[in-house]
Order: sequence, then structure tokens, then C-alpha cells
Amino acid sequence: MMNDTKNIDDSLIERLKEYVENVAGFAMSTPKDFENLALYIFNETGSLLSPTTLKRLWGYLREKELQTPRLSTLNILSKYVGYINYATFCKLQEKDCECVSDFLTNNCLQAKSLLKGDKVKLFWEPDRCVTVQYIGLCMFKVLASRNSKLS
Repeated sequence: MMNDTKNIDDSLIERLKEYVENVAGFAMSTPKDFENLALYIFNETGSLLSPTTLKRLWGYLREKELQTPRLSTLNILSKYVGYINYATFCKLQEKDCECVSDFLTNNCLQAKSLLKGDKVKLFWEPDRCVTVQYIGLCMFKVLASRNSKLS
């Protein structure tokens, strides 16, 4: 992981890592976790990240000096958690875009930031997940639904 990004906010990287663990459904604590995450990321985004790159980012490998992750790595992780890229992830985090419903608080999803065909995974407790695809004009099509009545 070479430093090809400038002025990256470490707190945003930490937040992105939390989002990744939430989407994956487990914390990164063993070598197998990183291997599984690399597979999940590839299956979801079509992009490859090596388990070693993920281990470096999570601080699992003890290295002499910390390196800033590549922007391409951050873009892939952002895409995995439902954002177009890392810049969009950061922009929406900085706006503190939160919406409140009757039973939970989520980050806002702005349809204007999506392209036709983009897929979004929505998660909420207990163990519910819905995958939708943006079809344009602020409309979505449900692709998959787990433990939810949304179809």
C-alpha cells in the first residue's frame, strides 16, 4: 500500500472499516476473516483486494511504519459498502447526513448520487437485508430480500 493519497482523514478510514465489518457481518480478527472479506468484496464489486492489503489496512500486520492506503483500495471498500467511491463516502460523512425513522437511524442515501444500475444493500436489525438496484428517476427495484417483507 503506497501513499498515493493526500490529506486522508484517518477517522474516515476507521469509519469506512466499521462499515465494511458491518456489511460483511463479522469483525476482522483472524487470517480467515481477511480471506473471506476479500472474496465477499470480489463477489460484490468484481474488484480484487488481497487479504494482505486488508490486513495492512486493519493493522493486523505489524509493520515498521504505517502507510496510507491507496485511493483505489478505499474506492473498492467504499463501493462494497454501497457508495460510488471514497470521495462520495467522505462527502456524505462530512455532511453528517443522517435520517431518523421510528426504530433506527441510518445514513442517508441520495438517489442523485447514484447511476442507473447501481446496487445498494440496506441492513437493519434484527438480521434484515434488502438489495435494491437504482433504475432512475428516484426509483429502485428490489433484487433480494432477507428476513424482510420488502419485495
